[in-house]
Amino acid sequence: MKVVIENYGPVHKFEFDTESSFHLIVGTNNVGKSYALSAFYSVLKAVHELSSLRNFYILLEDDLAAKEYPSDEDFPTIDMGKQEVKVNASYRMIAKELFDSTLGAYLSDAIKASYSELSSISNRFSGEKAKITVGLDFFSVILEGDVDGFEVIDVQFSEDFYLRAVKQNRTTVAQENKIIIYRNTKVEKTEKQAVNILRQDCIHRVIKCYRDVSYRINDVHYLPASRSGLYLSLQAFGQIIAQLSQSRSLLSKKIEIPGISQQLSDYFIKLSNINTSNAKSSSEIEEVAKKIERDVLKGTIEFDENEKRLYYQPLNTDLRLDLAGTSSMVSEVAPIVAYIRHILTQVSPAIPARRFRNNLKKYGLFRQVLIIEEPEAHLHPENQIKMTEIYAQLAGLGVSVVMTSHSNYVFNKLSNIMIKKELLPQNVRCDLFAMTDKGGVGFRQEIDEYGIDDNNFIDASQRLLEEKMDLIDSLDDDL
Repeated sequence: MKVVIENYGPVHKFEFDTESSFHLIVGTNNVGKSYALSAFYSVLKAVHELSSLRNFYILLEDDLAAKEYPSDEDFPTIDMGKQEVKVNASYRMIAKELFDSTLGAYLSDAIKASYSELSSISNRFSGEKAKITVGLDFFSVILEGDVDGFEVIDVQFSEDFYLRAVKQNRTTVAQENKIIIYRNTKVEKTEKQAVNILRQDCIHRVIKCYRDVSYRINDVHYLPASRSGLYLSLQAFGQIIAQLSQSRSLLSKKIEIPGISQQLSDYFIKLSNINTSNAKSSSEIEEVAKKIERDVLKGTIEFDENEKRLYYQPLNTDLRLDLAGTSSMVSEVAPIVAYIRHILTQVSPAIPARRFRNNLKKYGLFRQVLIIEEPEAHLHPENQIKMTEIYAQLAGLGVSVVMTSHSNYVFNKLSNIMIKKELLPQNVRCDLFAMTDKGGVGFRQEIDEYGIDDNNFIDASQRLLEEKMDLIDSLDDDL
């Protein structure tokens, strides 16, 4: 599945592809990387939740039941006198309605919750409306909108749709670039009945699009920047809300609760609701968590289910420290360990056990998407390198890693990993996010067996080297 973000906040254009095992995004500050990641997360979360709805088919049926096609004057007419008629325009309008009531509605809710305190998220540089294009197996769905909501403005498909009249019931078939939908002339004689045939076919096709994504992606996770601070503050924030609710009668003024973005609330909720007893763990992924504890943290991370807290125990000690009492490195990495051990190793409850087993057999491992901002935060360069190796190991275990970074150590280590063939170049993507006069744009970097072309860090490194040489020359002159 491809997702293209356009004119979304400071972002002019950026593209994601869920088929990449490792997607590294580099670039300077304040160019829109976080905006792009949050939009990508919202799209994946919406598709994942829609695919898990048990009554999804009924939902779509009920939503379109009130549509009086073809009495709607905007709905294209179907020539019932022809044996075969091209129905792209009719099919497109039905698909727009279906995606608008599902993907459009879910995205609107997520964006409203995340940016409720902003008047607009449209690009001020280009002056254009925010737009998101979601490329599914059959359709490309184009949504446009702002903080107040997104709507589907177009649906595109590569095949042409035809309605063919026959004298018996036949199922839809694909012939090269044609999709042929059959109408039984003995039963479906009116234009309204013909439209209903198209609608039923489109419903099945839309559901299949959502389900196909869920077969490839079990779940999506977001680890925001400043993980330790957010985790500790949200944990305290929850306790404050509980205290306020118990002392409501003592409050003399109305208290406005600030909006929390979808990805931040999901991050905190998942960490606070870990259920260690129900985990269906992967031994390979558990080993990754142990490797971080052994090689980076020099201690273990424990989740206390009674207190709903993470604790750190340094090796060879009897200490049990709350994250607030640990170093910035430990408190920043600890939530990552908890995610890997307790969340990445769990099968989403939205995925039935039978489907999980089928996916495991078909794809080798259930795939999850892990989006992480600035994984190098608070880490010494040596630990940045170790953690990059670990994220690459996760990618090799079926976790699609998407990360932003400002670290040349992360960048160069990923290049070396590909040179060592631990990750194949065709499975890795790297984009340089740079500001243009229309906003931030992602420029895809060349990747081959020699690694990634450095169009980001080399300038800063070169300037430091040149400065050093000039300073040395000046010292020689003084002598």
